[in-house]
Amino acid sequence: MRKRLQTCSVLCLYSLLAGGAVQVSQLEGQQRSGQIGTTPADRAAVLERENAELKEQVAELKTQLSNVQAGKRAVITKVSQREILVGQFVRIEGVVSNTLMPQLVGVDIEMPSEPIAGSVARKVIDLRDKSAWAEGVLVRNVVRPEEIRPGTQNRGAGVFYRLLDPQTSKTAVVHPAGTESPK
Repeated sequence: MRKRLQTCSVLCLYSLLAGGAVQVSQLEGQQRSGQIGTTPADRAAVLERENAELKEQVAELKTQLSNVQAGKRAVITKVSQREILVGQFVRIEGVVSNTLMPQLVGVDIEMPSEPIAGSVARKVIDLRDKSAWAEGVLVRNVVRPEEIRPGTQNRGAGVFYRLLDPQTSKTAVVHPAGTESPK
């Protein structure tokens, strides 16, 4: 399935916010690349579907923004909800990724751990592939290709999100779904 935001430029999203519609000319490059059918009916169907998907995303973002402005805690459950909530205290809910760097809805988090008796080490509680939640301040970090030092371990260039615990200034710890927020 095509990525939704690749089928329209950011201008399409702003156009939708203003109540406008997606322009056919913005999708010409995709038609030439074979992603969109060549008949007018095919193009109309694709545009209609993309408009509906983008309007749904815009509605979700408007709801999240109004919740933040009203002082309610925002809850992120989809990747598309992250950008508008950067810098805000949020709750993230979802399934922890089964990757070396654990993520929850595309946001870096820390696995919980418990002390090992008689040792300074800690035993990590693995929540990969399990439903979980985390709370903290959402931070975005942009890494440009020229900022990467050759010969070092890194994730490469891109936009990365991290959830920070405001009390410790460290990456927020994830909790199993169904547990209460620690006070």
